[in-house]
Amino acid sequence: MICEGRSWSRTLGLLVPLCVATNTLAAPTERTPPPLKKVSLTPHPGAELPLSLPLRDAQEHPVQLKRYFKQQRPVLLTLAYLDCSMLCNLVVRHVGDVARQMTLMPGSDYRLVTVAIDPTETGKQAQEKQRSLRKAIEREADDPAWTYLRGSKESIQRLADTLGFGFVRDPRTKQYAHPAAAFVVDAQGRLATTFQGLGYSANAMQRALESAGRGDVKAPSIAGQVLRCFRFDPALRQHQARIRRLFSMGALIVFGGLASLVGVLVILERRRS
Repeated sequence: MICEGRSWSRTLGLLVPLCVATNTLAAPTERTPPPLKKVSLTPHPGAELPLSLPLRDAQEHPVQLKRYFKQQRPVLLTLAYLDCSMLCNLVVRHVGDVARQMTLMPGSDYRLVTVAIDPTETGKQAQEKQRSLRKAIEREADDPAWTYLRGSKESIQRLADTLGFGFVRDPRTKQYAHPAAAFVVDAQGRLATTFQGLGYSANAMQRALESAGRGDVKAPSIAGQVLRCFRFDPALRQHQARIRRLFSMGALIVFGGLASLVGVLVILERRRS
């Protein structure tokens, strides 16, 4: 058996497409699951938020949304829930990162408010979450710069509808499917700018807050496909068995390619000796 230099490049060149093909075959090709069809983000620039909306703060005190607009400052608003270990954490973490990078100061130049979309969260859970949010922007636990609010199912839905934030709860997994978004609201409670996804910068957010402080209303910041959050139970996937077979086939193909490469290396080493 004679192996020239070109055969080496051919062998390595074949392994890469094999790995790519394995990943391609193993990727599920199912249609959008029914819960995700209700997940949407339809920005409503200029929409007036229901400021009399009854909510509860982390200390279980009844509050209205208008309480956070009394100081005539814009509000950076997000919707999330505690049991979400995926996109919610990324959304609030990105907001925290952006808040630390801006020259505008939360609490004095604008307010940070997060409203839970899960009405079953307890006051103790809300207090822990609020502490972590304030810690993310390097504030003390009693600093009002970032507030975590809860509400009834009806209140949450009304706020989400006003913002154009379409979400749904899957009773099988007890999880919420929702988009990733951050909302800049002006001091009068009007939706000024909607940031979709996680790609916006601190400069873009600062400009939006400054613009909202002047009462300006703008179109959505980022267009494109909605970034969704939802985790499916693998036991409920219709094509789970087929996906496992494809993974096994792909692993065998990659292993065979690597074994062939090792064999070629051994033969060449012997010939050199």
